[in-house]
Amino acid sequence: IDAFRAYADTFPDAAVLLIDTYDTVEGAKKAAVVGQELAAKGHKLKGVRLDSGDLIELSKQVRTVLDDAGLEDAMIFASNDLNEYKIAEHRKQDAKIDAYGVGTELITAKPVAAIPGVYKLVEDNGGAKMKLSPEKKSYPGKKQVYRHFFKPPGYPEEFFRDIIACEGEYNTDDGQKIVIKPLLERRVENGSRVSERPELESVRAYAKNELDKFSDDLKRIRPSFEQPVTTSPLLEEIMDCLSEQHETKQDKKTNAIIGGNQFENDILERRYAV
Repeated sequence: IDAFRAYADTFPDAAVLLIDTYDTVEGAKKAAVVGQELAAKGHKLKGVRLDSGDLIELSKQVRTVLDDAGLEDAMIFASNDLNEYKIAEHRKQDAKIDAYGVGTELITAKPVAAIPGVYKLVEDNGGAKMKLSPEKKSYPGKKQVYRHFFKPPGYPEEFFRDIIACEGEYNTDDGQKIVIKPLLERRVENGSRVSERPELESVRAYAKNELDKFSDDLKRIRPSFEQPVTTSPLLEEIMDCLSEQHETKQDKKTNAIIGGNQFENDILERRYAV
């Protein structure tokens, strides 16, 4: 309790006491004493933190201890290798936890601790390129991801599909209650930023606004289905043409990068008369 008092003296209105060093419930009782002492001095105990054991059951016991001491406003924080699945289970079982500290599983990105990012050539001065190696096939040419929304008159936008397509392939509004938005924006060019750095609050507001356009099911931790990301007919046609060209010229060797500017131009001319 001496350590709790010393910490509370230093942070009289922001003290969050770690109570599971020896015994969590006993630690909660000592924290309650310190909280009452702070209240007598005109301050308020911020809360306590649980970092081990059965967090669901312990949170209920600790909540009772704090409430019985008149510390209903003291928060209960929880940590210890938490992730969205564990937190969802805590909420399902009515854990008396007010806030969570997520560290390990956020920073290490479990279960995939490393993302295998690889640069692949998609276009040069000779035209679109693609790779045909098994398990490594790439999409050729400059591309854009187009997000499609339903937008009936008088209703908010609602997401229904993403399509990977050629850059400039889709108009942003087809006039049929569908809104199409390109997602990829140029941020860096030749090693330098070419757009203003957005303020953190504007990033948060944008993310919240976009998430509101997804159905409740898609926002669940375990949605009932996965929303597929598809490729456009034009992109598929370019890939087919490049594959045919490769088979003809390279005797069906698949581990190569190939080009097909003429095929791409022919397709664009047929489709869009460019």
